Amino acid sequence: TDAYGCSSSDSFLLRDSRRLPSITLEPDTITCRRNQLTLRLNTPDAGLVFDWSGPLGFSSAQQNPVIAIPGNYLVTATNSSGCRLSLSVTIVADTTKPDLSLSADTINCLRDRVPVKAGSSLQGFTMSWNGPNGFSYSLPQFNTDKPGLYVCKIINPRTGCSTTDSILVVADTGRIHCVDASPVHANCQRETGYIAIHSITGGKAPYVYSA
Repeated sequence: TDAYGCSSSDSFLLRDSRRLPSITLEPDTITCRRNQLTLRLNTPDAGLVFDWSGPLGFSSAQQNPVIAIPGNYLVTATNSSGCRLSLSVTIVADTTKPDLSLSADTINCLRDRVPVKAGSSLQGFTMSWNGPNGFSYSLPQFNTDKPGLYVCKIINPRTGCSTTDSILVVADTGRIHCVDASPVHANCQRETGYIAIHSITGGKAPYVYSA
């Protein structure tokens, strides 16, 4: 209003632009199958500036950087108004190899086929065997009459982590493989007959005979 009583008015709108960025982080797991992963930061906001930090001096300005080391990762997002929001996410590692134990019996005269077994505390595993003469199998236990080296691989299907071990199936080298014998019959000069053993292949003397 001036000295003559004339007046004028006007208005203006004052906006508060102090709005924090909207961001979310997703936890994840490093496995044997996924030894690298992408840090997943979700946001509806455009034009944000990112500042990541993490284990072993890790830093990045990307929205979704690729990492290979488990640990705690911190990100600060800054919008065009200079408002900042910091969040952290923990990346864990599940890279433990499954335990595996193998056992096998010895092939001998009493057992020409013996069991070969694999055991593990892991549930729901997949398994593969390989052995002599192109042998292959996918279950924990089988019987064999073939001596030699058997290789077993167990896999955790959830993580892709695996363990490989081998076991030697042995044939008892003391087995008697062949006996060269012939009958000697009774006659007028010999009241009783007998079996004449000429040679024995395999085994170890002294031998025990029975009829």
